[in-house]
Amino acid sequence: MYLPKHFEVTDPALLHDLMRRFSFATLVTADGGASPLAVSLAQTVVSVQGYLAPGLDGQTFALTEGSVLPCQLCGTVHDAGPELAVHAGAPDPDAPVFQLVRVSGRLEVEGGLRLVDASLLAA
Repeated sequence: MYLPKHFEVTDPALLHDLMRRFSFATLVTADGGASPLAVSLAQTVVSVQGYLAPGLDGQTFALTEGSVLPCQLCGTVHDAGPELAVHAGAPDPDAPVFQLVRVSGRLEVEGGLRLVDASLLAA
């Protein structure tokens, strides 16, 4: 992809700040696939911030960039963005669903992008 010189960012501190603030987007592509960064981080422990949607078993969740709750203005659920599957190390009946959370876990990319042995942390 062509990148004009005036858009080039070479300051590592700025790049790290962007990755911290937009961590989800650096791992998941717009179509839900693994980004090149995610592939390079496979099998390492990463921490990602997003909104947690509940699963059926209390151990599997979906993490999205946006909330999956209905919009307060129009009542519809807008696109919450790509999902990252989260498999907690143990069932958590008190998981903070529909809230902004930070999730830490081992990143797997084979067979679908997901965090395994994950723990939920306050955002």
